[in-house]
Amino acid sequence: QQFPEVHPIQYLLKYRPPTLGLLYYLGNDKENKFVHEVRIHNIDRATSKDIVEELIKNETLYFNVRVIKQEQLLKLAQKIIHNCRKKRESNFKRKAFQPGKERVSP
Repeated sequence: QQFPEVHPIQYLLKYRPPTLGLLYYLGNDKENKFVHEVRIHNIDRATSKDIVEELIKNETLYFNVRVIKQEQLLKLAQKIIHNCRKKRESNFKRKAFQPGKERVSP
C-alpha cells in the first residue's frame, strides 16, 4: 500500500535543541494535521547544504523536493545554524567572565 503524499502547511523551527518541524496533512485530508520534527545534529560543524542533503536523504517522505523547494530548506537550515551559533557565542561570553569571580590562567 502506498503512503499518502505529505503536504506541508508550515515549517517550525526550534533552537534548543536544534529542530526543524513540519506541520502537514496527508493526501486530500486537509482536516487532520500532523507535526513531524527532525533533530539537527552537529550544528556547530554542519553547513546548511549538509543539513538539507541529510533531510532529503533520511526524511524523504516529509522533505520531498517534488513538494518542497530546496532553496526554502536551505534558508531554514541557515536560520537554525545562525541562531544556534549566536546563542552559543553569547552563552560562552557570559560564562567566560562573571563579575566577582577571579579568572585563573592555566
